[in-house]
Amino acid sequence: MLTDADSAWADGSIDLIVGDSRKKAKYESREGGFLGANKFKKQTQDFNYTDLQSFLPKLYMARRSFEVQNKQLNDRKVDVNNPETYALLRNVNRDEPVRRLRKELFRAQQWVKYTTEDYSAADTEYDRVRRALDEEDSQFLLLSRFDGRVPTASVRTARRNLQAIVDALDDLLALVPTADQEAAKTVAESRVIPTAKLPLRARKPQNATNATSAAAPNESKEKDDDKSTPSNSVNLGNASSIPFGSMAMDTRSD
Repeated sequence: MLTDADSAWADGSIDLIVGDSRKKAKYESREGGFLGANKFKKQTQDFNYTDLQSFLPKLYMARRSFEVQNKQLNDRKVDVNNPETYALLRNVNRDEPVRRLRKELFRAQQWVKYTTEDYSAADTEYDRVRRALDEEDSQFLLLSRFDGRVPTASVRTARRNLQAIVDALDDLLALVPTADQEAAKTVAESRVIPTAKLPLRARKPQNATNATSAAAPNESKEKDDDKSTPSNSVNLGNASSIPFGSMAMDTRSD
């Protein structure tokens, strides 16, 4: 039979259990899923695409970031065959403005659709940019994990992928009115974008270069001396044609 103390303890335990359950439900509703497993899933009810100048400059900043990366891969001073080069470039893509580029692309696509009232507009351009971004990121990941030096053919492919992103962005931005483009360009050019400090090619030591250049004239001089100095050796030619007596030593005494 339960006493009053036992009943009070039981009621307190139930309150604790109910309180913990409510806290857990509140946390999961806020973070999403067990231990926040679905935390990346956010509601998009307040997703604003009507204010064009709030996201269009970010597209131009991302375009400039890919242009800089392409110039770095075409720089002769940069060690483009080093896998670390592509790991550093991937780190740049994990920072602003490239980090949220897909979100800004979607906003630009929605703006074009609802502004032009053509709900199939910008679909091709939007998919082309996304596909180019995926190809560039996956290839840079493979090159960053390359065992040894990166082949030159893979370097050329990386340059083409970067240029493909720039071209695809240009096609999407061309759907925006020129006046809005110029305003966004002005804002984008006034902001600083992150750049990677890439490894440089190993330079030959200056002493080794001077020694090599000095050795060449000495070798040619030695060859010229050999040609001008008469030889002490005698070419006997065919020894059988020389008379026997001429090869004998003269032992007569006067």
